[in-house]
Amino acid sequence: MDTQVWQYMTTLETQSGRLLEPSDKYVAVIGSGVDTETYDQEIGINQLEL
Repeated sequence: MDTQVWQYMTTLETQSGRLLEPSDKYVAVIGSGVDTETYDQEIGINQLEL
């Protein structure tokens, strides 16, 4: 995905954190539904490790 274009294509707002930047590698963005329904503890920014 072209991260420079994505910010103009989406109407979604981030609840926390920031949009992806060109320097981001090996990252994933999850929605709040996945966060609350999948994980027992709150996930903080840069805290999820698989």
